[in-house]
Amino acid sequence: MLPDSVKVFTGRAEAVDINRAPGCTPIVIHGLSFAQPHAPESLLGRYKPAIEGAVNIGVLHTSLGGALGHDLYSPCTIADLTATGFRYWALGHVHKRSVVEGACAIVMPGMPQGRDINEAGPKSVTLVTIEDDRSIHIEERTTSIAQFECVLVDANGIEDWRELVSAISRALERKRSEVSSDHLVARVRIDAHVLQSEVAIRCQSGEYLQMHRSREVFTVPHRGKFCDARRDPVLPVLV
Repeated sequence: MLPDSVKVFTGRAEAVDINRAPGCTPIVIHGLSFAQPHAPESLLGRYKPAIEGAVNIGVLHTSLGGALGHDLYSPCTIADLTATGFRYWALGHVHKRSVVEGACAIVMPGMPQGRDINEAGPKSVTLVTIEDDRSIHIEERTTSIAQFECVLVDANGIEDWRELVSAISRALERKRSEVSSDHLVARVRIDAHVLQSEVAIRCQSGEYLQMHRSREVFTVPHRGKFCDARRDPVLPVLV
């Protein structure tokens, strides 16, 4: 059961007037849900026209011009969105954040939390404030508790196994200092044209490196297994 403050759009476009105090700038939110699981054609033509005198906000699930790794959903262009006369478009579907500011503000907020290494980097939500003078303030707020990152370790010239362990530790510490999320989830890649025999054998075997950490959480890029350093203080390494 959803609270009364939640609006669930149907397959027919609607324009919802937001109740505001007398004298305040009227706000109308336009939305449309998918009648079918896929929407290979643009849905913009089904939206109701902008309400004159109001701040018109559009909500749309769209892949825009297409995005790698995402299905095609209600494709459209920035020019198409701007031509509606809406003041702001709140988009969804593509998990990478993008913002267009101007007469028509357009925000694809991305996602609040990455789910795997293919969604690396900080994740966030976007707070959009519309003032009574119709100006818009767009603020990104980081929300990801864990941040996925690839960590490249330069092992060229390393001859000793302990030296390689130290190099990995330094690389992880550097990345940890750059990440604002509570946890770093790291895929370690070792870059080396030639590894000395001992190092090569131990890397290729997937041998665990004993890595004690109290706060960081590291992925295990070895046969799809995951390891939480707080429960199991070991870090397999992918070569």
